[in-house]
Amino acid sequence: MNNTEKQLEFDKVKAVWKELALTEYAKNKIAEMRPILSAVEEWMIRRPNY
Repeated sequence: MNNTEKQLEFDKVKAVWKELALTEYAKNKIAEMRPILSAVEEWMIRRPNY
C-alpha cells in the first residue's frame, strides 16, 4: 500500500469518527488529526539521497 492509499484510508476513518463524534470540539480535534509514520517510513522520507 503506497502513501496515497494510506492517506485515503485514513481520511475514510476520520470521516466515520467525525460522524460518531458528539461535540463540535471532538469533531474539530478529529479534523486536526494526522497519521503517524512508522520509524521506517519516516526514515525513507528523510534519508539522504546517496
